Amino acid sequence: MTQWYKEWKNIRDNNSGKTISRCPMVMDMNQGMYDAVVLGNHEFVSEKDEFWSDERLLDAVIEDFEQVTISVLSANIYKQSGKNYVKPYIIKDVETSEGNVKVGILGLTIKEVGKGLENVNLQEQFQYKGKLYANDLVEDAKKWVKIMKKKKPDIIVAVVHSGEEPKNPKHPGNRIKELATTVDGIDAIVASHTHEKIDEHEYKNKSGEKVIVTQPGEHGKYYSKITFKVNKEKGSWIINDKFSKTIEVE
Repeated sequence: MTQWYKEWKNIRDNNSGKTISRCPMVMDMNQGMYDAVVLGNHEFVSEKDEFWSDERLLDAVIEDFEQVTISVLSANIYKQSGKNYVKPYIIKDVETSEGNVKVGILGLTIKEVGKGLENVNLQEQFQYKGKLYANDLVEDAKKWVKIMKKKKPDIIVAVVHSGEEPKNPKHPGNRIKELATTVDGIDAIVASHTHEKIDEHEYKNKSGEKVIVTQPGEHGKYYSKITFKVNKEKGSWIINDKFSKTIEVE
């Protein structure tokens, strides 16, 4: 990925007109039947000093994903104009023997994207000042879940680049527990950022409904499988049970 970035940056900076190869991350993920991906902190800032992302690089990566029909999501990242930088969510029809189930996928991103202990908010990071900003992911989730509900999804899954709980001062932006317990309407959450492997943690939202959280470890070693048991009552799908586990990638 770093080598591709250097090649891309050299072509861009020198206006050579040379065509660059597609982002290797996109090519790999296109083999895995992904419907969507969510922006994380390292899409904005790399741990490697020679690999400084900027908006133009992100635009190129996002364009590559869209060309292979993988949606890039983040509901709380905005352009300076106030318009969403990428799609906030998608709603996908999942085929079953008893009819299609509408599954909404909401993307959210930690706003503290700085390296190490710096925890710099996106809008304060030098290469994004005046270009992009991030809102509080919990507050934006409340807004976007209400918007999604108008399209009547049967299930809503939040895929969030954030860890479960804050570990001040290192990880102040880890908000998954708060998201699960304060935002009604989310059925399950896929967490990330802290590289922990979580089969399933269970919370209750404000209405007392069960919300499950899973996190598939780090570096593609595991994936999370979420199972929803549903049945149709009076024309609507009802969730009878749900559970999750992590599975090692072979």
